[in-house]
Amino acid sequence: MNSSALAIRAGDANPLARLELARRLLAEVRSVDEVKSIHDLAEAARVYARQARLGLEAQNDSAEIKLRAERRLGELLATLPKQDGGDAARARSQAATEVHPVLMSSGSPGASRRAARPSPPSPSPRSSST
Repeated sequence: MNSSALAIRAGDANPLARLELARRLLAEVRSVDEVKSIHDLAEAARVYARQARLGLEAQNDSAEIKLRAERRLGELLATLPKQDGGDAARARSQAATEVHPVLMSSGSPGASRRAARPSPPSPSPRSSST
């Protein structure tokens, strides 16, 4: 566990002081892993506060830290370079499958199968005895 997460845990007992400390730490962190550890710690604190019935304020404080961590994570990820995606043709593990021309022209995938099936015989009319 990194020092920022320990600082939040070992900080003052005052929830407002911990919240302010978490805000400052989130502004200072520079790696995705640090933000993720703060996020995970805040979620664990929220769940603990709910299970221990510490009150809605404690749950909300933890949830606010978690949301701030998610925003910070988005900021950090936005600064990372995007990958170009590579060459799709080289990335295939098997050759592309060819589509039968009848299936391509029919419009729906099952149309050719339905056309090839013989239609069921129509029921013969019953003779009525009157």
